Amino acid sequence: MAVAWIAMAFMVLMATAAGWREAIFPEAAALITGLCIVDKRVWIAPPYLSIFLFTLVAASGVAMVRYLHCPLWGQLIVVFFMVAALLTLTRTTIRPLFSAGLLPVMLQTHSWSYPLAVLVITASLFTLRGLMERWQLLEPLAPACYAMGRRQRGKRWVLVGGVASFIMVLFIKAGWCYCLLPPLIVAYVEFCNSDSGFRQRPFSIWATLVAATAASSWLQYSLVSMDLPACWGALAALLLLFAYFHRSGKFFAPAAALTILPLLLPFPILPQLPLMVAVGSAVLIAAALWVGHLANHEL
Repeated sequence: MAVAWIAMAFMVLMATAAGWREAIFPEAAALITGLCIVDKRVWIAPPYLSIFLFTLVAASGVAMVRYLHCPLWGQLIVVFFMVAALLTLTRTTIRPLFSAGLLPVMLQTHSWSYPLAVLVITASLFTLRGLMERWQLLEPLAPACYAMGRRQRGKRWVLVGGVASFIMVLFIKAGWCYCLLPPLIVAYVEFCNSDSGFRQRPFSIWATLVAATAASSWLQYSLVSMDLPACWGALAALLLLFAYFHRSGKFFAPAAALTILPLLLPFPILPQLPLMVAVGSAVLIAAALWVGHLANHEL
């Protein structure tokens, strides 16, 4: 766990020192949680394919911002279904891909530096996982098992995406776009999986998401108010979250991403961000529980 935090600290501090905002990839915190902290296979996909898909969806998100001139909710929906299609075609379960593709759309990122940073960071994290296995710090992962066929997964994604699209339009029309932060969309997709153990503890997961956001945003706001670097607030919140993961034995990767994401958001929004995450995650988790139940009985 210490190695995971040091790796994230290196990424954040280097990006901050270089003034390279696009190099701060919040989903890296979720990835490192799944790759280097959780002691089982979290996502089904070989490393080389994972790196390629992360880079592809990151570049696609930037392309949507640059070339697809439509409302924000339209861009988000297109990216969502594009990622769902990729997961269906490749029969993989790398759900953090949603965050990698939706983040540049949510932040309206035009720079191609973002997919380059995603390529470097994801390749580094998968290399770190391989080295930790070689050094016997981690046990090798169990073989992947592709259980569900493409047709069945495709039908499920239509339902999952349809409900997600409705929620996206609803929040954006209401002016509450930060209720749709990309890690919350990943949480929604995780909960839509009827086999997910997370579905047995929705309140605990909701509280973890809100607490991680509150710790990070309020620490950052306090530090900036004292003319101190905001990055230390994010890293302190991530350290507290990792300590909670270690003590409780209950992991949820999107919460880790939420400790880093406030670094990329406008400073004035930070005090209100936990409330928006509380509302957005409550709606998304409730919708996902219903979708998962419906899909399990109808599809």
